[in-house]
Amino acid sequence: WSHHLKGSRPIRRYQSCASGPSVSKFRISLQSSARGSLLPPGPFFPCLPQIPLDQKVLPDLSHDHAVERDSAAQAQVKTEWIEYSHAGTKLKGYLAYDDKIKGKRPAILMIHDRAGMQPYAQKAAENWARLGYVTFAADFFGYGQGILPKDVPEAVVQMGIYTKDRALMKTRAQAGYDMLIKNPMVDAGRIAMIGYCFGGMVGVEFGSTGVPLAANVAIHGSFDGHPEGWAKNAKGKFLILHGAEDVPYPLEKVALVYNA
Repeated sequence: WSHHLKGSRPIRRYQSCASGPSVSKFRISLQSSARGSLLPPGPFFPCLPQIPLDQKVLPDLSHDHAVERDSAAQAQVKTEWIEYSHAGTKLKGYLAYDDKIKGKRPAILMIHDRAGMQPYAQKAAENWARLGYVTFAADFFGYGQGILPKDVPEAVVQMGIYTKDRALMKTRAQAGYDMLIKNPMVDAGRIAMIGYCFGGMVGVEFGSTGVPLAANVAIHGSFDGHPEGWAKNAKGKFLILHGAEDVPYPLEKVALVYNA
């Protein structure tokens, strides 16, 4: 992991879509040489570049004796939908894992952006699974009962439910975490949380509860309204990957999170 929460400054400056036509592709440090994209251009993020996956953020599994991998075999990513519920809302999370790996292994609790359980969120979970992690994309908005924003206004409404009720945000994240650690493939002592946009905000709030995460990663997090001292009970390490020219969530807001 790259940074402790109170260690060296964990803000990497990347050019964002706010700069218009001069936008350049940027890299997010991930494990291995697998390639793909975490967020494609589309109705929710029309100006985002493709994000190539390469390098390291999560720990290398290749020398982990708890995981036995057939080096000659290609990753065989299996996926399944997991139904659960929280506070009267039917939820449906997306589980992805490499079935060529034997034994317990590290896991990722992934929180989608404000657009909900979109196909590209499912693809991101699969990308992480190819790197050897059991990945559970938790359902935050109620995909299990048909809630999936179709445009930005609907996404803003869904996100607003949780930004106005941080207690609900924390317990909804806890419900996803509880589903993940029940899985027999998961090493409960090696769980990371990765949140995109709205999911980055969730990571801060859930991390503040003292949940025993090995790491907490925010990718272009929508940081706002976090209380001073939120990190007092946070466990593990925290990595922030953020656009230097992000207009709604500038680095000044990111600094408030880091300096808490």
